[in-house]
Amino acid sequence: MILWIWQIQYHLENECELFSENKVAFPPNIEIQSCYKGIAVIRGLLLKEKDAEAWKNLLTLQYRTELEATPTPDMDEFRKVFGLPNFGQVEDWERILGILNVNSYSIQRMERTTISPT
Repeated sequence: MILWIWQIQYHLENECELFSENKVAFPPNIEIQSCYKGIAVIRGLLLKEKDAEAWKNLLTLQYRTELEATPTPDMDEFRKVFGLPNFGQVEDWERILGILNVNSYSIQRMERTTISPT
């Protein structure tokens, strides 16, 4: 995997700075997909204090569906597991998670097995 300088700089100025200030032990004791999603939520939350215009634009995105098939995790507990129990409001965590769930598409890596069709 190649990391570009701008990616490293973005990380240093955002979640890395937040983790350092709060003495967060990283990575948290959670599954890697949840960890990545947590970082995405944190990056969204950091916009609130670092880029008001981007935060305003982010909040215009849909964050709920009519189906609501996926139950919302306990974000208060998630913040604690992530080592950031006092960062942001639970409602903002839930909203950003909803925005990510409704407006993004991801494919999880599947390991090839003997019964795999490909």
